[in-house]
Amino acid sequence: MYQEMKKCPNCGKLSKMKLHIDAAGTPSFKCESCGAAHEDRSWYRYVSSEEADEIIENREPLGLFVLDTGSVVVGIDNRTGDAWTEDFHDLCECLKWLVDFDKED
Repeated sequence: MYQEMKKCPNCGKLSKMKLHIDAAGTPSFKCESCGAAHEDRSWYRYVSSEEADEIIENREPLGLFVLDTGSVVVGIDNRTGDAWTEDFHDLCECLKWLVDFDKED
């Protein structure tokens, strides 16, 4: 599961933020310190077809990427430079794959 340390906008404390994707595909995290929920899309980036091709070919930049072709949503997991890709019918399923929801913490 995708996790990172973030400073909570409410309490200002640094804590581990676990992402949650709701049924509409909205990613959010809940602060471990104060419990406040915050929408967060900063952990992935939308790319064009040309940018996606460059990432897949050159394995750079590192990160998580989404390409919406209009007919499919392509997830690109290039955190390790391997440029893993997967096609999905909707953004929600793509984001869940990118954050590894099927894996244990």
